[in-house]
Amino acid sequence: MAMWKGAVVLGVLLALQTAGLQYYYQQKYEGLDPAACRAALAELAAAGATSAPHIEVAKECTDADERCEQWASSGECEKNEAFMIGTEQAPGQCVKACNKCPGVAAATEAPVEADVAVEAE
Repeated sequence: MAMWKGAVVLGVLLALQTAGLQYYYQQKYEGLDPAACRAALAELAAAGATSAPHIEVAKECTDADERCEQWASSGECEKNEAFMIGTEQAPGQCVKACNKCPGVAAATEAPVEADVAVEAE
C-alpha cells in the first residue's frame, strides 16, 4: 500500500514539474515563430557557423500604475529609481514613463547545434 501511495505522489510531482516547465518556456518564448527559429538555425549550421547570437526579446513595456506619467514628470525616475525603474531583484513600476523599456540586445554567442532537424511545414 505504501509503495502505491509513493507512486501516486511521484506521479503528481512529475506532472506539476512538467506543467511548471511548460509555463516557464511559454512565457520566455511567447511570440516567437518556431518555424522561423528552426530555419534560421539550419541556415547558420549550413553556413558552418559554430555560434549564433543570443537575442533577448523584449516584452511589451507598460507601467504598473496610472500615476506613473505624473510621477515621472515630477522627477521621480531619478529620485526614486528603485521603485520607478527597478532593480535586479524587483521590476520597476513605471518603466515606460521613465523611458527605460528594455530593448533587443545581441549580447552573447550560443553554440549552434550541429544536428539541427528542420521539419517541413
